[in-house]
Formats: sequence, structure tokens, C-alpha cells
Amino acid sequence: MDKVLHFLSAQLGQPLRVSEAARIVHLSEGAFSRLFRRHTGRTFPKFVNELRIGRACNLLIERDLSITTSRFLRLWKSLKF
Repeated sequence: MDKVLHFLSAQLGQPLRVSEAARIVHLSEGAFSRLFRRHTGRTFPKFVNELRIGRACNLLIERDLSITTSRFLRLWKSLKF
């Protein structure tokens, strides 16, 4: 699961799919989703959204960026509400 978490962190600004993450650990999407939820306590989309929100908050705090600027950094591109 560490490989997947590293991948998510590195690719956070890009669209992320369960199928890509499952491929990293050589599991089917269903098996990966169950394992991921057991390991993290969250579904894959919820976990990714929380990572993106956290990264955006850090950018706003650390760099004193506006929300508009942070959106240009593409962290929100595939965020689902």
C-alpha cells in the first residue's frame, strides 16, 4: 500500500483512477478498493479528495495564496463534491 500512497502524493494534481492504483499493487479494482478501505478507513475517492483539500489548505497557508491562485495549480481539477 505504500507504493500506492506514494503514487497518490506524487500525482495529486492529475486525475486519479482506482484502476491505476489497483494496477500498481497488481489487484483487481474490487479487491483493491476493499483493501484500500480496510487500510485507510476511507474509500479511494474520499481519501484522494481529502489529500487534495489538505494540499490546497497547506498552499494557502504556507504561500499566502488566494483560492483563485490555488485553483490554477490544478489541485481542484478532479475534486468531486
